[in-house]
Amino acid sequence: MVDLIKLYEDGGYTPTATELPDFLPLFLEYAATRAPPEAIELIGQPGHVLAALRERLAKRKSPYEAIFSALVALSKAKLDKAALAALRAEPDPEPDDLEALDAAWEEEEVTFGPGAAKSACGVDSRAGKRCRPPHDRNHLAISPRVRSHAMRDAIFRIVFVWYPYFCLTTFFVGSLIRFDRDQYSWKASSSQMLRKRQLYWGSNLFHFGILFLLFGHTVGLLTPTSVYTLVMTVPQKQLVAVITGGIAGAACFVGLTLLLHRRLFDARIRQTSTVMDLAVLIILWVQLTLGLVTLPFSLGHRDGSAMLTLSHWAQGIVTLQPVDPATLQGLEWPFLTHLVLGMTIFLVFPFSRLVHIWSAPVWYLGRRGYQVVRTRRPLPSGNARRSIEPAE
Repeated sequence: MVDLIKLYEDGGYTPTATELPDFLPLFLEYAATRAPPEAIELIGQPGHVLAALRERLAKRKSPYEAIFSALVALSKAKLDKAALAALRAEPDPEPDDLEALDAAWEEEEVTFGPGAAKSACGVDSRAGKRCRPPHDRNHLAISPRVRSHAMRDAIFRIVFVWYPYFCLTTFFVGSLIRFDRDQYSWKASSSQMLRKRQLYWGSNLFHFGILFLLFGHTVGLLTPTSVYTLVMTVPQKQLVAVITGGIAGAACFVGLTLLLHRRLFDARIRQTSTVMDLAVLIILWVQLTLGLVTLPFSLGHRDGSAMLTLSHWAQGIVTLQPVDPATLQGLEWPFLTHLVLGMTIFLVFPFSRLVHIWSAPVWYLGRRGYQVVRTRRPLPSGNARRSIEPAE
């Protein structure tokens, strides 16, 4: 029981009931909070106990036998035959035989004083001999594999609950400080006169793709399921995301590859590049590659389950109600790596020239246009400004 209590605590699970830790519904409730592989491993450990209970319920033709049959089948565990045989040998009194029940559940005498430790388990009143020491009993021991699951739970909690808030705090606070103090420091040294054609295609393809992906990820992850299901199903939304994201990702990949090649393999451009300039391009290139790698994995989840898991995680982070990180453990490694690297981009954002996003001249969209007109007509003194007229 002590092992079970520690297991619950390590897994971040706090039972609300007052039952003992080995109470089966409580144990199954904890297993339901784990990732499927870990839950199956947990249920399989007391498999011989579940099998013995199933046999006794089947003998009494109890409808609850179906529950234990399902648990044994779900665990897919290889039963401990010796432990199962020992349980079968235990008395199985009929529920209506009160005397037999009392004898089976009679509490053993507790002794104190010298020699009590050797006979701490008392005397078996049925067999007339001392019972086995507690450490020899068939109890639910926590295997190293389950302990590794607990360690993995802790790592996932750090990476997918704490790390996102650290990255977002650095992103907003760092951007605000840099915007206030060093606005003129977030530009790259000019190299637009070199390899202009490669810059033209690379820059346009990259910015088209990255802006589309940024908008798509924001809307796709943060839109509640109840909203977009008014117009499309979850699988349809995933298909739209894969197709449009694949097109934008391919365009962005080509453009970013051109920009990275230009900056790495032209000596003059490389001389004007800082370490952070190169690092940002490489990080973005790796992140974009991971995003493209996730596409076939997304198609493998035709029901949209992976997309729902990711969107619920993102919405939980934004609303300050993070989901249980164990729900992410069923995702393939490209999704998880893509998430971690994406959060890292937010972390390095204030320290790179990515902050030029905050200087995007979006206010130009609503401003009246102006046209500079040159004229040879003599203008009255002090009216030079009339040569600049609003464009019609």
